[in-house]
Amino acid sequence: MIKLKPSSSIFQEVSIKVLLGEILVLTAGLAFAGYLLNPEDPFLVNERITYLMVLLTVLTLYYGLGAGLIALFISTILILYFYETFPTDYFLWHALLTLIMGEFNFYWRRHMERATLKSSYLEDKLDDMARNFILLKESHNQLERAYLVKPVSIRSILYDVREAIARSEREEAYRILMNLLSTNFKLSKGAIYRKDDGAFRLAASAGEAVPLDTKDPLVRRAIEEERVCYISMLDLEREASKYLAVVPLIEGEPKLLMLIKEMPFVSLNKDNLFLFYVLLHYLYKEEKVLEEIAPLAERFGDVSVDFLKELKTHYDLKCTLDVESTLVAFYVRKSSLDVEEIIRDNLRTLDVICKVDRDDKEIFLILLPFAGMEDAKGFYKRLRRTLINYMGLETFTNNVNHRFFHLTEEPYELLKDMLSLDV
Repeated sequence: MIKLKPSSSIFQEVSIKVLLGEILVLTAGLAFAGYLLNPEDPFLVNERITYLMVLLTVLTLYYGLGAGLIALFISTILILYFYETFPTDYFLWHALLTLIMGEFNFYWRRHMERATLKSSYLEDKLDDMARNFILLKESHNQLERAYLVKPVSIRSILYDVREAIARSEREEAYRILMNLLSTNFKLSKGAIYRKDDGAFRLAASAGEAVPLDTKDPLVRRAIEEERVCYISMLDLEREASKYLAVVPLIEGEPKLLMLIKEMPFVSLNKDNLFLFYVLLHYLYKEEKVLEEIAPLAERFGDVSVDFLKELKTHYDLKCTLDVESTLVAFYVRKSSLDVEEIIRDNLRTLDVICKVDRDDKEIFLILLPFAGMEDAKGFYKRLRRTLINYMGLETFTNNVNHRFFHLTEEPYELLKDMLSLDV
């Protein structure tokens, strides 16, 4: 999920000592230059455009309101030294200019942070889509090669991995993943090590447990270069490794290491090693996400994990940077026509949907990222026209209800309200 950093400081993120030193040097330099050019009026009190105006504008727009106020304070002390009569109008004009520039800086930074977070969110979604595409492609290839013998797809096994994590069965999730690799890629001896409390611990193994040697040249190279490394990358005359390949997952520091000791060379290729990395990344990311939404998943077990994840992400965006998202809930009687496919066909790329069965109704929860209430109403009007064309006005009126929700409440309270059947 996206990491959020609220920005409420009146300073840009910069060392305070460096900032104060820069302001002091620039302000003193300005006063000195003004004195050399015009000893009687170094701050150009009687002019419309002043050196101080330029300095305050630059500092405030770049560093924020705090820097501008400090520069104004230092300038005021110097003005008191150079002038017998304090120029009140001059001071007030520059103070007002500083406040205006500070306000502009605040809103501009706020706008940039929102844009950056939206961009990060879209990049995460693109990464997810790319990862899912790779998994889908490999799953299809596996089914194509061995459908009669092993009629099971990688995606279905990864679903079991996710379910194990959701049940807080971390060891089981790693065991399922290793079984997947052993069955589909003939990995006869290998292991996954997870870093906990600063030390690597065995998470799962295929065949006999493979001990981790952090001084092994292949392990060192994989960690240092933060990429998959295999035996042919070493100079075997100088270096010898216990492993055929090492697949690391680095998130600032090593988080997971997959060691491959025995595996047919036909299966030991770049495509498969890259797939192993994707699977490791999938497992680690899902584990982190599911840990964050565990209370919601436990309470609302019939709501999909993907929907809970997106709901939590956009609620955090709303709380931190006031980035608006909206939800629409459709309540459809089960006796009416099947409308799920029609609803899905009307969604945008980023929209997230979840179907929940409750008593005699089907509840469709739809999250509209970065969309306000007007956008949600426009979405409903388009979908309403499509559904009426499909089932008729009378059937629609008698069997379909809807509600709009601002994403302002805690996800727990919001879901409890959305899943209420009093509609």
